Amino acid sequence: MPAGTLDDYEVLNTIGSGSYGTCKKIKRVRDGKILVWKEIAYGIMSEDERRMLVSEVNVLRELRHEHIVRYHDRVQDKTTSTLFIVMEYCEGGDLAKRIDRRKKRRQGGFDEPFVWRVLYQLASALSLCHHRKQGGSILHRDIKPANVFLDDKENIKLGDFGLARILGHDTSMAKTFVGTPYYMSPEQVLHDRYNDKSDMWSLGCLVYELCSLRPPFQAANQKLLALKIREGRFQPLPSTYSSDLRSLVEQLLTVEAQERPNIDTILAHPQLKRQQQMQQPAADVQQPPHRPAIKRKASDLQAPAKEPVRAMSSEERQAALDQRELDLQVRAAELKAWEARLKIQEAEAEDKLRRAETILRQQRAESHGQLQVLKPRASPPVAHAPAFGDAGFDIFVDEDCREAQNADLKKPRRALSALDPGKAGGLKAKAARNFLVQGKENASAPPGAGKFAVLGGQENAGLQAKHKQPQGLVERQRKPLAFR
Repeated sequence: MPAGTLDDYEVLNTIGSGSYGTCKKIKRVRDGKILVWKEIAYGIMSEDERRMLVSEVNVLRELRHEHIVRYHDRVQDKTTSTLFIVMEYCEGGDLAKRIDRRKKRRQGGFDEPFVWRVLYQLASALSLCHHRKQGGSILHRDIKPANVFLDDKENIKLGDFGLARILGHDTSMAKTFVGTPYYMSPEQVLHDRYNDKSDMWSLGCLVYELCSLRPPFQAANQKLLALKIREGRFQPLPSTYSSDLRSLVEQLLTVEAQERPNIDTILAHPQLKRQQQMQQPAADVQQPPHRPAIKRKASDLQAPAKEPVRAMSSEERQAALDQRELDLQVRAAELKAWEARLKIQEAEAEDKLRRAETILRQQRAESHGQLQVLKPRASPPVAHAPAFGDAGFDIFVDEDCREAQNADLKKPRRALSALDPGKAGGLKAKAARNFLVQGKENASAPPGAGKFAVLGGQENAGLQAKHKQPQGLVERQRKPLAFR
C-alpha cells in the first residue's frame, strides 16, 4: 500500500510531546475517521536512532492484534526531515494518567477484576509478539503504564514499540541497555543477555503498580534502584487482593530468568482462561448456517403442546412434610446436646476458677508466715487468749490470725490471775524472770501484738527490734480483716 500524503489528514489538536516530536490528534479526510500520528524529526537523530525508528515502523506494520495499537499509515516529509506515523486513536488515554488520577483522589489500587482484564489483554498481545508467524519473537522492552492505552470501551492497547527488537529465534539473546529503569529486569540492569522473559518482568511490575499505585522497586538514584532490582525484594501486595493474583505477581518478579514464567504459562492460568472465555469476541462465535425458508402447512407450524407439570399427590406431600419434621427434630436434639455440653464446660470452668482463687489466697497467707483458715466474708474475727510458752520466750499473737492459731488454742486456758496466790506470789518473787500481765496494751510491746502480750526480760529486746513496724501499719493492723 503506497504511503499517504499530508493532504490526506487534518490536524485537530496536540495530545502530547516528547524528546523527538509531538503526538497529534488528526482526522482522515476521505472518511472522517479520528486517528493520531506521531510526528518525529529524524533529521536530528543518530544512525542508531534512525534504525530504531525504522524498526518501530516495520514492527507496527507487522503486528495485527485487537490489543495492540494499530498502525495505519506513514507520511515522510523529506523537506523538513519529519516522519509521521499514523496510528489508532485511543480515547481512554494511558494507564499512567489513570494511576495518577487515583493517587490524587486517594482511591487506592484498581479493582481486581480490572487488573485481571488488563493482565489478560496484555498477555494476549505479548503472545503475538513472542510468537511471530515468520519465526523468532519481538521484544517490546519498554512495557510500562505510559505505553498501555485504553479505547472508548476500556479495552487495553499495547503501544510504543520504539524500543522493540526482533530476535531471530527463541534462543536469541539481546544485550542493548534500553527501557525505563523502574521496569527493567535484573538481567537488563546487570547488562547481561536477556530474552522474552525480560518482558514478563516488566509485565509483573506493571500489574504490581496497578494494585499499589507505585512501582515495586523505588530508590533515590539509579544505582540504588539497580541494587534493589537485583535483590528482588519488594513489599507484598495488599491482602485485599486474592492469593492467585499475589502469587502470580511474585512469579513474574522472580529474579532468576530461568524460573520466571513465559507468556504461555501465564495464559494457562485458570483466571486468565476465565477472562478469555468472558472476552471472547462475538465474531469468533460460530453462527448456525443460514437455511432457506421452507413452506409448511399451518398445522405443521403449530407449536407442540407442552407436557403439563405433574402435581404431587397427597401422600407424597405428607411424606415430604414428615421428612421435614424429622429433620427439624434431629436438629433440635443436636442443639440441646450442644447446649448441655456448654453448660458442663461452663460449670467446670467456674469450679477451676474457684479452686485457683482458694489456692492463691492460701499462698498469699503462707508468704506472710500465717496459716489462715478461710471463712466467708461475714464471719467476724475472734480473738483467742495467748498460749504461754517457756518462761524464757515472748509470744505475740497477731490479731490478723486470731481465728486460726493451732489446735492448742482451742483448749481452755487459765489466766495468770486465776493461779493460786502462792504460786502467783512465788512467780512475782523471782527477780530473774519478772512477768507482767496487763489487760491493756503494753507500750513496750511491738506493733501488732494486740491486747495480749507477755513481755519477758532481756530476751524480748531483740524480738521487739525484729518486729518494729511503722506507726501507720500499726493502725491498719488494729482493724479486723474481712476474709473472702
